Amino acid sequence: MDEVTIIDEWCLTESRLYSISEEYGTPLYIYNQKVIENSIKSILEFPNAFGLKVRYAVKANSNLSILRIFNNLGLHFDASSEYEVEKLLYCGVEPEKISLVCQELPTDLMSTIHSGVQFIASSLHQLEMYAELFASTSVGIRINIGMGSGSFSKTTVGGPSASFGIWYELLGEVKAICEEHSLTIDKIHCHIGSGNYPNKWVLAAETLLGLVENLPDVKTIDMGGGFKISRYREKETECDILDIGNRVKEKIIDFYNKTGRQIQIEIEPGTYLMARAGIILCKVIDIARTSEYEFVKLNTGMTEIIRPCLYGAWHNIITLPKRENKKKYVFVGHCCESSDLISPSYGNGDKIDERISGEIRIGDLCIIKDAGAYCSSMCTKNYNFFPESAELLLNNEENILIRRKQTFAQMIQNEDFY
Repeated sequence: MDEVTIIDEWCLTESRLYSISEEYGTPLYIYNQKVIENSIKSILEFPNAFGLKVRYAVKANSNLSILRIFNNLGLHFDASSEYEVEKLLYCGVEPEKISLVCQELPTDLMSTIHSGVQFIASSLHQLEMYAELFASTSVGIRINIGMGSGSFSKTTVGGPSASFGIWYELLGEVKAICEEHSLTIDKIHCHIGSGNYPNKWVLAAETLLGLVENLPDVKTIDMGGGFKISRYREKETECDILDIGNRVKEKIIDFYNKTGRQIQIEIEPGTYLMARAGIILCKVIDIARTSEYEFVKLNTGMTEIIRPCLYGAWHNIITLPKRENKKKYVFVGHCCESSDLISPSYGNGDKIDERISGEIRIGDLCIIKDAGAYCSSMCTKNYNFFPESAELLLNNEENILIRRKQTFAQMIQNEDFY
């Protein structure tokens, strides 16, 4: 078979893909360590005036081997639950490198904090609970600054329709709680969503710094994540991190010139670091026709990638071998579920989108690109009782199995007969 490179940045050939599919089966998540490392190098160039801390958003992909790569290369971590914290600690991450920003408080908040994990209060209730346990200490708070930015409504996590963080107009109540318990606020956190609009990032920074003026102990602002990548679609524009970073840096310098306070910045990328570093390798298992569409059925679906049906995310799809005779196809998953649509209309998970491809036949290989983030970690586990898929890490020419396919025994091990 000709040594045709399928994904340029990966140096991944067609023959290697066929070999991998035969050895490990499909569907299969495949990650590329070199691509991860290149993304890390790129994000560490994010401009800053008085210091930068990059925290990897664990929810994007929480495989132990992936976490270890980020830890070994010096990144810090953003955890969204006590269970992500537990996994990070198991992986050998130092507690001081972990920031917990959660919707649900840990079962034992005191033990979590005593371990060295940094806690960011995301609601007035969380702040009160923290204050009762840790009076006369410092704390970070997450603020909903009243604006959001997302490619889709379901990826916008700021503004009046988002429950994340303390509404900015309630800052007086925050101060009252802190004064009552002698707490100092040393960090302000916000996250507006997965948009790619530099002006909104600048506005978010200006808004945060405006709040910081009245919070004299704040030393750090955490801007969250949401650095969008392009998935090769006209409607999606790549997020320019250098442009965003430089604009935010200017605002931080202006703040320093005005107040004499040096503010460090933190960012929490997930998609930017992992999306391009992963693909799903699968197979065409059937082809169905109606009066309007020709459907290509894959042996993957919402059990491995829920983003398309959840909010109409667009992923590039490649089939092998490549043939002539271009046709229109709709790609669907293997679940008995009408929403298991892999090629939806952009931004609308309910609407069908046709893709143009060379002729496709049953048994062909299929690659779903940019599946390293929010795929394995966000799938509909065991729906239709499909097992969790295996995960493979490519390190140059080496194939490393970093998660085995789930067995039937593992799928039922926590169940008991009545």
